[in-house]
Amino acid sequence: MPETMLQNSHAALDVLQSFVATERANSILGKLLGATIPERDQILDQEITAFESALESAKIQARMQGKAITLDSSGISLTAGGDNWTVYPDGKQGRSYSQYPGFDLFLSQIAKLGEPDMNATVATDTLLECAYHAFWSPSATNWQPMRIIELRGADANLAKRLARFTSKEQTDEPGDSGELAGAPVLLLLRREHYESLLGDVLEPFGLEVTAGEELIDAGIFTQVLLAAVAANGLAFREVALDTDQAVAAGVLAERVLATRLEFLEAQKLKGCSAHSEQSLPQAVAREIAKLAALHDALQEGNYVPYSVVVVAPPLRGHVTPFATFATLSLARSTQRVASPTTEYSQTELLALWEAACSSLPSCERELVHCVSFDWHMKTPRQIGEGMFEALYGKGANQETKRGGTGGILTNISVRNFLGQVAKNSPELIIETLGSNWQTLDDAELTERARNMPVRAQDLGRYLQERILRDGRYRLAKGILVTAAQKFVSVPMLVRMMKSLAATFGNFFLKFQNTHPQNAILLANSEAGSSALRAIGRVGAAMTYLARARGASSIIKSGPVDLARDAIVQILLANPDQLPTVEAIRPGLQQGRWVPSLTFQIGMPLAGSDLVDVGTAGEHTGLEERKRDKRPPRADFTDHYFPAF
Repeated sequence: MPETMLQNSHAALDVLQSFVATERANSILGKLLGATIPERDQILDQEITAFESALESAKIQARMQGKAITLDSSGISLTAGGDNWTVYPDGKQGRSYSQYPGFDLFLSQIAKLGEPDMNATVATDTLLECAYHAFWSPSATNWQPMRIIELRGADANLAKRLARFTSKEQTDEPGDSGELAGAPVLLLLRREHYESLLGDVLEPFGLEVTAGEELIDAGIFTQVLLAAVAANGLAFREVALDTDQAVAAGVLAERVLATRLEFLEAQKLKGCSAHSEQSLPQAVAREIAKLAALHDALQEGNYVPYSVVVVAPPLRGHVTPFATFATLSLARSTQRVASPTTEYSQTELLALWEAACSSLPSCERELVHCVSFDWHMKTPRQIGEGMFEALYGKGANQETKRGGTGGILTNISVRNFLGQVAKNSPELIIETLGSNWQTLDDAELTERARNMPVRAQDLGRYLQERILRDGRYRLAKGILVTAAQKFVSVPMLVRMMKSLAATFGNFFLKFQNTHPQNAILLANSEAGSSALRAIGRVGAAMTYLARARGASSIIKSGPVDLARDAIVQILLANPDQLPTVEAIRPGLQQGRWVPSLTFQIGMPLAGSDLVDVGTAGEHTGLEERKRDKRPPRADFTDHYFPAF
């Protein structure tokens, strides 16, 4: 048995390492795996330089030949193909996306696939491919690191039982011999608490991020994973775990991780070098580190089991694959501005919504709702203003952003920051500020806080990354310091965070101007986590359907976090007198329908298009592409745990 497990571990880690190495060598997305922000910028700078050189040549060629010249512009969006930039003889520049006919029909089948064959098996490299597409699913800047534990044999069967998989056609389960046979199970783990730059800026002041993103993102991830499975001609069964099931799955996950960890550590101690590849010892060391980290995260409650997915060939009939799903997935990205010169109709958006809903199980379709507005209507403008006032305060000047009453920025203060630190480190606060610190006026409290350095533990990981990335600050012995080795004080950090929070509002007043169609996706609050999961799934389907139809889209939860109440009040006022909004008035008033995501769509921004026309910030579509930088991803190797 140990010898079999040794061989299996070598094979599993080999497959994972080989898969990631291939992606890194052959795709621009692969180059972004594990990249830092400066490394991403270097990759992007190279792509922009190469594209601008080709663009200048194309301008000359188009003018001399009197015909349009088309370039591949996917590199400057850090996507893998299907992004076409057209240069015309008169110098104008257009842009279009490749389309993927038949994707609507394909996506609709995932809600009604037949059962997987529980006694069949699927190779790990196929599972890796499916997981990889989910790994690149829509969430961008605040992408959440889902983890996948691959289970086979007895562990897989235990996961199937705790998820209460039943089948009228399959009464016999594979034996519990421990062999890696039978249909594999993917155990999905999500973050217990959503982490984001927005949260890192707001939560230290006692402000909550409450849109339920940890569940929405898990729904996004799952929808793309299941679509990728079906695209490979495979069937699946997925169960979102209830509380009791999640507890049982957590026990299983901890045991599996501990067993694998114990085995690899034992082999390491024996000086195992049976494998011929020199990379394996490093792969084993990396697997040991990531197994230990996830085991600890589970025990500490930072990760929780989310769902169990069985993947296998269909028991009956066949699943119609979608051969170009991988191409579509790697060509898709969210982009913050669409073309201002090309309309996208409400009819098209509503058809896309219906197609997205058809991909959901019937029980989930009633949990989600969509209301949409084109950019000529009053509602999108008022929503943008509502988000602006939620941040800067009611009555704030739209130019100076000053003079508002209330607003989130008023909560970003030295006093509120210290109040949150005091919850975990009361002794530090008293030692630095004195026992009477709460009775001090703001000026005196700020003055005393200048002697209090900012600790690394006071900074969320996204905020820490933002502060450290340009080299002006660094961490020394757990303290944030400047390049001159002076510690950063609490008042200085609060100023930095307030300035950063203010930038969140840069696009609020442009909400109605960035895309021809703007939608609010609402969840049925009575269904709790199930509705948020469904919102994530339908949001993912919408953005993939948009890209398949040659359109550009983006989904966001930040506006809802900042201005949910304001959005509800605007919808209740219904300034455009839309019957679709009026129909949900009772649900809005009762709190049953709750805004959860915004979805915006249009055609891709062209090089000759102008953004922010008539303002000091006016710029071309090409310049916008340079500014709208796709964030890198973590290393996929650290997020998939192969079975052995």
